[in-house]
Amino acid sequence: MANKKKSPLDIIICLVQKDKAEFAVEIMNDLDIFFQVATICKGREKSGLLDMLGVTETELTLIAGFIESSKTHNAMYNLCRNLELYRAYNGMAFSIPVVAISRKDLNRILKFSVEEKENKENKEEKKEDKIEKEEKASKENKDDKENKENDS
Repeated sequence: MANKKKSPLDIIICLVQKDKAEFAVEIMNDLDIFFQVATICKGREKSGLLDMLGVTETELTLIAGFIESSKTHNAMYNLCRNLELYRAYNGMAFSIPVVAISRKDLNRILKFSVEEKENKENKEEKKEDKIEKEEKASKENKDDKENKENDS
């Protein structure tokens, strides 16, 4: 038997109804699923296969992205719970290990992941700084109004 290597990355693919697509993307972002792509899919015919998969609408949104293999189980659980994929006709999600990839491409994807995390953290820090500045400015305006009223 061949010695199997554990894949460092998985691809998570999620099929949801169009009205849940934006919510699904937000959840995937929160779960550190990176390098995402979303597209509208249209089935060509209604069939028993769609019913079996729990997807009755033939027009859905497909969202796919990379995730570190160690985080896949938790991400799948959260996707299924938050999107209620355990209920019939709400969509489906599955993961595929990335086993056939060159080291160069793998490093490029992982580097992108790190850069994306850093950008996300920087945006959060800037947002927090902006909130602090607005609170400080609001407090100063309030103090100025109180000083003017006291002077009157």
